[in-house]
Amino acid sequence: MDIAADLESLWHAHHRRLAQYIAYRVDVDHVDDILQEVYLRSFLALQRGVIPEKPLIWLYRIAHNLVVDEYRRRAHAPAVMEIDTVSVEDGVERSLTYQCVQHAISQLRDDQGYVVQRRMQGYEYGEIGAQLGKTNGAAKQLNTRAFANLRTALQEAL
Repeated sequence: MDIAADLESLWHAHHRRLAQYIAYRVDVDHVDDILQEVYLRSFLALQRGVIPEKPLIWLYRIAHNLVVDEYRRRAHAPAVMEIDTVSVEDGVERSLTYQCVQHAISQLRDDQGYVVQRRMQGYEYGEIGAQLGKTNGAAKQLNTRAFANLRTALQEAL
């Protein structure tokens, strides 16, 4: 049994969906780190002889556990805010705006939400298209629709 080849085929079949799953649950800054950790943990488990009956569910369980770990880590992390430079009102307003935008993104279709998250991270259309298995033009079109839907959702929320 070739563990590396087994994991490689499993990963190629499911990593995009895992990235989308993770992106809707944590800050966009942590998606790649968690996805990498899913890969590492699945590789180590396969090395130990773990053979999942349902590989996709197994990968999602690993991802879910890591997302929960991220929430726990964030809950115990000290809040860092310079009171002198940021007023309490500004902080509350930013927090509410962030929550409103995150909620609006979560209301989008999976692929549209993924595109919005990635564009906010600075990814180019070609990179996003490759991650989603779409052409550059299809990624641009999806981006246009996603941001139009996001704009509508935000206008309704306000």
